[in-house]
Amino acid sequence: QDGVLVEEVLGALLGLEGKFVKYVNHEFVLVCRDLDSNVECLVNKMLPTATQFVAINTFVSTHLVEFEHGRVTHALCGAIDMLLQEYMDFVTRMDDCFRTEESMSLSRLWGNLQSCVRNISILSAIVEASRSLKGGALLNTLEALRQEFLGDENAKVLFSVLL
Repeated sequence: QDGVLVEEVLGALLGLEGKFVKYVNHEFVLVCRDLDSNVECLVNKMLPTATQFVAINTFVSTHLVEFEHGRVTHALCGAIDMLLQEYMDFVTRMDDCFRTEESMSLSRLWGNLQSCVRNISILSAIVEASRSLKGGALLNTLEALRQEFLGDENAKVLFSVLL
């Protein structure tokens, strides 16, 4: 049971539906209810990251190819796309680890995901704040967000890439 759910969560983290994890109304949800409450709670902690990944990826894929959103938005999406590639590489490494070691449990996956969870959360906030902005207004919003996340090391690294 744990192995199947690890595989389902890893798929969801890359935007894929499975048998027990479905994408419904713009969010990933666990549809299997015959689970231990601790297991269900752990899976439900990881699914918001999968949902945020899909939203960020959708934003980037629509804004990166359309130049009418402006150069600043295009540059931002290019940088976010690079960060998403790193995230997908990490999730793929976790999947390889799961398939070769078979000792990957949900709790180990959750522990390994902690920095990614924070990074995706920050990127999600950036995407939400900049959805309809471009040019100087976008840069001002990014700077305001950078100030908002001032004590966060993950945010410092992300904003150094984005700005």
